[in-house]
Amino acid sequence: MKDLVVCNFNVVMLLSVVLGLVLPGLEYLPKSSAIILISIAIFFSCSNVTMDELRHTNVKSSVVFYIVRFLFFPVPLYYAALYLVPDYAMGVLLIACTPVGASATSVAVLIRANSSLALSATVITNALAPFVTPSLIFLLGNDAIEINIAQLFMTLGLGIFLPAALYFGVVRKYEVLKTYVRREARFFSTVCIAGMIAVVTALEKDYILNNIGEVFYMTLVGSVLFALLYAVSWVFSLRMGLVDRKTYMVCSGVNNTGISSGLALLYFSPVTVLFTIVAEIPWILGVLVLKKYADYCDE
Repeated sequence: MKDLVVCNFNVVMLLSVVLGLVLPGLEYLPKSSAIILISIAIFFSCSNVTMDELRHTNVKSSVVFYIVRFLFFPVPLYYAALYLVPDYAMGVLLIACTPVGASATSVAVLIRANSSLALSATVITNALAPFVTPSLIFLLGNDAIEINIAQLFMTLGLGIFLPAALYFGVVRKYEVLKTYVRREARFFSTVCIAGMIAVVTALEKDYILNNIGEVFYMTLVGSVLFALLYAVSWVFSLRMGLVDRKTYMVCSGVNNTGISSGLALLYFSPVTVLFTIVAEIPWILGVLVLKKYADYCDE
């Protein structure tokens, strides 16, 4: 059963949306449960971090890439969305700010990219997310939204730093616990992410079912968004070797969309929540296309 879940990540994510629509009782869960599930997934993902792997990275290129992709690039994306698809602009910004996902290292291994660089990007972008995401939302969308930025910062900070502190401060000191968490990391991370998507879907079920026709358009917008996220990393790494190019594409497009859905549920409008949920479809399609691209380049 565990192998079935781990080896079929994309299918599990799609099934979680269906379960959120049909499974009774999920809609009565508190909104905070979505962020709690993501935090548990982050806790298990911490078990993949090793200092030996983090040392094998090009620090200068990684820093420049982070600035380009996660600080600068979300700005034109947001303003383009504000002009072309204003209802989805905040959803576009949330997804563009989302840190590298826990699955990025696995995808990097799958396409024969640099898993150490993908791992370091996951650690760094998640560590900076509580500072970067609220700042960009405040600077770009402050006039259009009414949320407590300090509360948003606390939500992200606790959701990311608390599980990391629990793993590195407690679990890693005990070999039995560390071994168990590392062995079960992929399974529990997948289950928690799927559970989060199911909860978010259930809590916004009425809005989703009443706007089902909009899902196709959101999928199209999301597909364009992820195409641009992959494109900026492809351009950035154009003069690099194939392995680095594939790795930066992973770091750009294989992001933690679960965080954006959790934040949208807590602080933003139903249309933003629905957009972040639907974004799972182009996210999955993007990974599949990236795999095809990697296979083609490796031939």
